[in-house]
Amino acid sequence: MGIRGLLKTTVTTLVALFAFTGMAEAATVPVQSLTAPFMGSNPSVTKTPDGVHFGLYFNGGLPGGTLFYNGANGTTFGSLTALGYTYNYNTLDNDPRGAPFLRVFLDSDGDGLLDHDVIFDATLCGAASPPENTDIGVDVTTQTVRFDDDSCGQGSVQLPFATVQAAHAADTIVGILVTQGGPGGVNASAFLRNLTVNSDTFAFNVPPADGQPGAQGPQGAAGPAGPSTSTAPPLKCVGAKVRLFHAPRMRDEVFLRVRAGLMTARGFKPLKARRRIVRLNLRNKPAGNYNVRLISFYLTADKRIHRVISRRHFSVACS
Repeated sequence: MGIRGLLKTTVTTLVALFAFTGMAEAATVPVQSLTAPFMGSNPSVTKTPDGVHFGLYFNGGLPGGTLFYNGANGTTFGSLTALGYTYNYNTLDNDPRGAPFLRVFLDSDGDGLLDHDVIFDATLCGAASPPENTDIGVDVTTQTVRFDDDSCGQGSVQLPFATVQAAHAADTIVGILVTQGGPGGVNASAFLRNLTVNSDTFAFNVPPADGQPGAQGPQGAAGPAGPSTSTAPPLKCVGAKVRLFHAPRMRDEVFLRVRAGLMTARGFKPLKARRRIVRLNLRNKPAGNYNVRLISFYLTADKRIHRVISRRHFSVACS
């Protein structure tokens, strides 16, 4: 959905909420609820008066939560003039890997599907330790990033954002995401204060709109148990099943093998494949989007190995 889909609240003064080094001053847009073009990946991502809250994630090495921004979708990566965010995070074990990271998803072939991702990791692949319980503003355009390398594995390379943007300027943006959870951190939590994209700084640390519910208060003490009078209906989850799909066929080429992986906050989790058939088990999975990358190998007529990368997108919706 384009940015026109966002109902902007009129403000009396348009000033930059946070100053980013080298970033043009942006208009402040209060975001009072997570409605289009914003969306949380699961109930652990909530809008509060202090910002978008992530957590608590008892083991940051497991999947956490993501805020999706779709307002720049359909524009080219090269047209992105400003990109940044302000966050504040905390972990029980003082693990800098608990800091929220930002990704830009790109479509390189015009089919509207995810082909590549550009990631800004606040630790710069372990080289930096952002302080906890401190508001940290980042101008991503002046930082180094990784390309198609969420996991920061052996041989990872940090490149200037401008270098990656120039190399993929014609690619189309299909999502801008801020995520906490995945790399590490015990009892990890975070606040996202704002997100800057082009000429807008979306301020999340504002109260909800008049007439809208505020943040949920702390849970009260449990009272004595009484007889049960009703039973909540079970959730109905659409798409929560085993999905089978195939590596693509290539004319005049012999299929050799396929490697498939489910995209997670830590990188790609391998999936089982038998010949061209890949198996994805979505049973008992929480509501959300599930993106799979396939790397297929073929033998050409002149005995060369042809490597093809493709993507599949699935979702689980529970109500």
